[in-house]
Amino acid sequence: MSHSHATLHRRALATALLASLACLAAAHAEDAADKTVKPFELGRVVVLGQRTAQPPAGESAITREQLDALNRDTVGEAVAVAPGVALSNNSRNESLVYVRGFDPRQVPVFLDGIPQYVPYDGYIDFGRFTTFDLAEIRVAKGAASLL
Repeated sequence: MSHSHATLHRRALATALLASLACLAAAHAEDAADKTVKPFELGRVVVLGQRTAQPPAGESAITREQLDALNRDTVGEAVAVAPGVALSNNSRNESLVYVRGFDPRQVPVFLDGIPQYVPYDGYIDFGRFTTFDLAEIRVAKGAASLL
């Protein structure tokens, strides 16, 4: 009697296992057949504004025409005409620009949006950058841009 009971138990277990595998295969087949699901689209943020000839408040711009009229050959010489900006030379005869008393290590300098750094001491020589290929120089004095 115990032998037939064990056989019945094994058959019931085997049947349950086969039934669960059949359900799993059917669920997998449904997932594989449903390939029309599109990815989630986050959406778009559109910012509209009017471009003005005047720079924003706290920012001064030196245009190509001003660079040519003032005959400024280096970025240091050109930026020195902006209000609140002073030009000086250090002991290595490098041009340093101070914006409202802050030196180049405290004020970031960007060229086409790329920050300019000097690994040695952090001071950028503004006499090395020429103005022959610049369209405009902008000096922002105020809160830092989040861009």
